[in-house]
Amino acid sequence: MQKTSEMYTMGLLHDIGRLVLAHVVGASYAEVDQNLDAYALIAEELTAVGESHPEAGFLYAQHLGLPRDICEVIRYHHDLDYVEDTQPQIATVQLSNILYRVCRGKQTLAEAQAESEPLLKLLGMNPGMLSVVCDVVRNLGKA
Repeated sequence: MQKTSEMYTMGLLHDIGRLVLAHVVGASYAEVDQNLDAYALIAEELTAVGESHPEAGFLYAQHLGLPRDICEVIRYHHDLDYVEDTQPQIATVQLSNILYRVCRGKQTLAEAQAESEPLLKLLGMNPGMLSVVCDVVRNLGKA
């Protein structure tokens, strides 16, 4: 697994393509519904501006000269099937997205558990951990 600082950077930058598209195409991208699920969002991005945020972010990260692993996580953060050697990093970013949706009330815990099971398995974690982590995160928000 990556060093903590590299994982942190991957988590921070995985959606940088949204900012790139907003900057480059402006008004056209502003009309894209950012609350759609990942695959619907990508489809709408492709229709509205001809590029997806993962690909735009990947190209920008490459332009900046970021390390290959970071670039690949940005590119594949919605698709675990593509890159073998960065799967754990991609799975970690995907799990953080799932946690965000659950904690913000955008997805039920049952939906999240079904979606996260293969990710947790890949990371060697117990599938029941998602509900425990969600409870901890919710309680942090109340403190």
